[in-house]
Amino acid sequence: MDITNNKVNEMEQQTQNQAEADYFNMSKAWDEELYGSMQRSRLLAWVMAGGSLVVALIAVIAVVVLTPLKQTQPYVIMVDKTNGFLQEIQKLDREAVLSENEAIIQAELVRYVVARETFDSTDMRKRLNKIRLTSDAPIYRRYNVRLAEQVKQFNTQSKRKVNIKSVSMDAAGDAAFIRFSTDQLDDNQVQTDHWIATIGYKFVDLKIPAAERFINPLGFIVVSYRVDPENI
Repeated sequence: MDITNNKVNEMEQQTQNQAEADYFNMSKAWDEELYGSMQRSRLLAWVMAGGSLVVALIAVIAVVVLTPLKQTQPYVIMVDKTNGFLQEIQKLDREAVLSENEAIIQAELVRYVVARETFDSTDMRKRLNKIRLTSDAPIYRRYNVRLAEQVKQFNTQSKRKVNIKSVSMDAAGDAAFIRFSTDQLDDNQVQTDHWIATIGYKFVDLKIPAAERFINPLGFIVVSYRVDPENI
C-alpha cells in the first residue's frame, strides 16, 4: 500500500513539476514575444519619424528653391510712337544692381547723350570730337548738320544743360532708351523740356591713334540715334 502511495505521489510531483516547467516556458516565450513586439514597434516608430523628418526637410528645401520662380518679375514695355509696336526693355531689378558690363555700357550711353544734347560754346570743340569718335559716319554727319543749325539759332551766351533721368537697356543688348530733360537758358529765361533718346550701339575694334583711344578706349560706336519729346 505504501509503495502504491509513493508511486502516486511521485507521479503527481512529476506532473506538477512538468506543469510548472511548461508554465515558466510559456511565460518566458510570451515575455520574449512581448519584448520583441515592443522593440519592433519602437523601431518602426523611429523609422516613420525619420521618414517624416526627411519628407519635411525635402518640402522645405523645395519651397526655398521654388519660391523665387513664383515671384512676379516687373518688365518695362515701351511703345514705338512711329509704328505702335511694343518693345520689351530689360527687366527691372529692385536692388538695381548692375554688372560691370552693364555699368560700362550705361556710362558710355550717358556720356554720349550729354555730349550730343548739351549746347555750350565754351566746350563745343571738345564735345564735337567726342561725338566724332563715338558715332558711325552717317550719325556724325547728322549731328554736324544739327549743330550748325543750333549755332545759327542760339547766341553765344545760350546754354543747354542735360539732366539724365533713367537708362533702360533693350533685352537684345544692342539698344537703349534714355529719358532726360534739358534746361535751355536764353536771356536769363529757362525752358525745360523732356525727351526720350533711342540709341542703337555696338563695340568695334577702332584703328585710331593712342591719343584718340583715350577718349573711346572700348570702341563704343552709336549706329542709330533718335530723340522724341516725352509727354509728362
